[in-house]
Amino acid sequence: MSKSYQVVYLSDLEKLNNKSISMGRNQNIPVQTIKELKANGTVVAVVSMSFLHNEVEQRLVLYAGEKYGTLLCDVSFNDFKKYVKTLNMEAE
Repeated sequence: MSKSYQVVYLSDLEKLNNKSISMGRNQNIPVQTIKELKANGTVVAVVSMSFLHNEVEQRLVLYAGEKYGTLLCDVSFNDFKKYVKTLNMEAE
């Protein structure tokens, strides 16, 4: 039996976050946190949940390890569809 997770690959998360910052969206991840995640070899962030933020944005609630707690990033609906992927893990 496998378990599915919604994830964002770190390279994509960096793009999404930079876009979020440049567009002045309400929630984004500190650039230093993205740099630390890259330096630590983090590959993906798990999408704990997502919800409609307003009529044009989806809010991602992300988990990238205990050290960072909950990370929030607002993204467009199109970017959500493009970058949030399903990762299937086989149960042991």
